[in-house]
Amino acid sequence: MSRTSLFSKLAFMLLATLLASGCQPSVPAPAKQLVGTWVLSQPERLADRINQANTGLPRPESESDEPVPDSGGSKMLLEFRANGSLRTVTDMGQLQQEKQGTWTFVSDSGGGKKLAIRCLLNQQTSEVEVEFIEPELISLVPPNMAGLNTKLTFRRTQ
Repeated sequence: MSRTSLFSKLAFMLLATLLASGCQPSVPAPAKQLVGTWVLSQPERLADRINQANTGLPRPESESDEPVPDSGGSKMLLEFRANGSLRTVTDMGQLQQEKQGTWTFVSDSGGGKKLAIRCLLNQQTSEVEVEFIEPELISLVPPNMAGLNTKLTFRRTQ
């Protein structure tokens, strides 16, 4: 067997082993702290705002034009995974949606206290600044609501 043939087989076996073991690109060190599931703190405030803004949505005739009060079940969840995938879940009265996308680390401008990330959700790209208030508490404009342009606070659940 020639050296070239042997090298090719070894390279192929190494590549196959890496792929089979699920090797994925690693998240840069500053961004590792973002990996996990985050839930919105005080979702009732946002639900009230969203439901007031959505008064033009079709409603059953029995409903008035008054904003729909939050029943306490409102939530928003952001899940940043180490493999670069992103999932957002929003349940705010009239607004119920789940989005899947990706996120990538852009920069660290505060020794791990402020990160810039790029998110792609439903073919819309947004650059998001994430501020770590505490290790388990962040503030950001959620990528699934970039048009809102309001920073919200999220607490880590996992």
